[in-house]
Amino acid sequence: MKASDIHNRVRALSTWPGAYTFVGGKKFKVYDSRLSDMESSDEPGTVVKAHKGDLIIKTGEGCIALLEVQSEGGKRLPAESCAHNYRVGSVLK
Repeated sequence: MKASDIHNRVRALSTWPGAYTFVGGKKFKVYDSRLSDMESSDEPGTVVKAHKGDLIIKTGEGCIALLEVQSEGGKRLPAESCAHNYRVGSVLK
């Protein structure tokens, strides 16, 4: 899926019911995002950047920056508060 399609889906579903995916078998909600101009040849779902407040993920076409997220059972957080929990090169599955 293209980064712009994912970003538009996040914007459309941000109030209700919310955009989400599964990471490690647990629900991972995305409340806000923006398109990123970073380029990567990694497989979709790979963490491209995860530091200095940026959490950028490779999509099928392009990259998307996650701005506000919530892990299952966790609090809703800005990505700058939790980007350090993700490792560049790891694949979110």
